[in-house]
Amino acid sequence: RVKPMPGANRTVLVVEDDRDYCELLHGAFQEAGFRTLEALNGEKALQVLRNENVDLVVSDFMMPELNGLELCRLISDDIHLGRVKMVLYSANQDTMFRRKARELGALDYLPKSDDTEEFVRQVCQLIGTIGQEGQPGWAAEWIPQVARLRPLVESLLQQARPAGRRPGRGRGQRP
Repeated sequence: RVKPMPGANRTVLVVEDDRDYCELLHGAFQEAGFRTLEALNGEKALQVLRNENVDLVVSDFMMPELNGLELCRLISDDIHLGRVKMVLYSANQDTMFRRKARELGALDYLPKSDDTEEFVRQVCQLIGTIGQEGQPGWAAEWIPQVARLRPLVESLLQQARPAGRRPGRGRGQRP
């Protein structure tokens, strides 16, 4: 049984064309403290997203009508939905799909699992509602902002570094 997780009182939209698996995930996310909505395909998911305040979309990759990657792209490109986090999953473990999912804005691409409790735990770790040890997580909310600051920080460090000195080397250290 999934224990309610700290900070998990968010709304998740489960997008799955297999009604039985959709109900399994729905129940697991609800047990974990999420308000849970369902859509049986990507087109219906877009309708739900336009009418509900959703924090997270957890979607199967392979679906008729509008697959998970297409849904991810549409969410990322939509100015009103761009803040919605997305996790894709599939039985297909091809690394190309994982890379493409991340390129299109998904937090990750997870293996489809019958262990819905573990699956929910993995999703919670990705969105930062719990940390690696089950503690409240916070990093997921800050990662995008920190990533945007990296070029500025690198530029400032470059300007502050004395000429001829390479990063990572303190005084008196040998090459």
